[in-house]
Amino acid sequence: MRSHRATTTRLPRSPNAAGLIRLARALADSGSHIEDEFWSAQMAAELKRILQQGSDAPIHAALEFLWDSDMGGEENTLRCRNSAYEALAAHIEAACESTVLEIDNRPHAVLLIACPVMAWSRAVIAAGRIRADTLQALQTQLQAHVLADGVKLTLVESLFSPDQMPEGYASIYRLTKKASQALASGSLSVSKPEDWPEALPFLADSRFVVGAIAAPEGAPLFRWQTIGATPQIKRSDCIEEWKTRGSVALANMLSNCAYEMVEPGAFFSSTRATEREIRSFSLKASVSFLHMSLDLAPPAQQAVVARCQDGEFEEYRIGFCKLGQTQVLHGAIWPLLGPELDNPEEPNEIETALRLAGISSIIHIDTLLPAEFCSDCGVPLYPNPEGELLHAEVSAEAENSESSVHQALH
Repeated sequence: MRSHRATTTRLPRSPNAAGLIRLARALADSGSHIEDEFWSAQMAAELKRILQQGSDAPIHAALEFLWDSDMGGEENTLRCRNSAYEALAAHIEAACESTVLEIDNRPHAVLLIACPVMAWSRAVIAAGRIRADTLQALQTQLQAHVLADGVKLTLVESLFSPDQMPEGYASIYRLTKKASQALASGSLSVSKPEDWPEALPFLADSRFVVGAIAAPEGAPLFRWQTIGATPQIKRSDCIEEWKTRGSVALANMLSNCAYEMVEPGAFFSSTRATEREIRSFSLKASVSFLHMSLDLAPPAQQAVVARCQDGEFEEYRIGFCKLGQTQVLHGAIWPLLGPELDNPEEPNEIETALRLAGISSIIHIDTLLPAEFCSDCGVPLYPNPEGELLHAEVSAEAENSESSVHQALH
């Protein structure tokens, strides 16, 4: 849980941070839509100025202050604090992932988008440069099933792993600006960012196709925003069609993986949704991995769920064992995101995901365990049925088997 350290009403020393705090509180106190628009315009201008300077520090300072201030206040004070924090957070995201740009002598609304994929493989999950024909296929399917008619689209010519996504608000702002320039020039693709790091290897992980879309101000960006269409266009139908068609478009790049498409959309909301969905996907991948590697069917597996803590950092760790045994064969992590730190239903959600993956024997460890790592190789340790944190170990024969994962999740 986040520690409730001593709070103060003193504003941060940074004038940029202090200015953001004052604007956020003014917006939270607003009593009308017209006043909202005034403060929102002021906030947008101030955030643009700060982001152009390339530093996230004043933004983080303002968010931290608004989160921590007035923690001990009355309910209405806390509600105001939450409103100010949420108002600032929403405006920061909007400033980073959207802009207005002149295209063809008309102002266009531009939005940075992410098209997530969840994949698992015992081999390396692909990341990096997307072939030209694959990029074109993705563009075709997005235009056909997700975007409104006439919307301009450009895609970054790389498949991002989470470790390769832009870090920090200023970096996301720069990517939006770069993609906007591509839209203005009519380019269908954007070169990958500089200083491209290697993707870290995981059994299951997410990947992202990133791009930007633009439409004249006031016009729809997404197909389901189309008013008066006959028959009515449903968002759910658009998303399901994209998942089917987009999956085919990525088949040559993810040929050694089992994978699922996630709903595309605005950069921040799509990446957040994927952070949530990848957790249950990883559990399903773990169960399939053990089934394939050890010929251990889900009913013969046992999952052990424990909450682990290291200072303010908390997560759930799930150890997978053979039913009736204590050796940990594999492990998965269920990160706690934001308000989930105080959610008593989180273990039930983990259990539901495990049961959907086919496991019926599930043990919950009642005590809070330390978030320990192997002192030799640095990997996380996972709980066994006796509440011990152990190194996950699979036999060499299983590691070297040649089983295919293509149909493992189906």
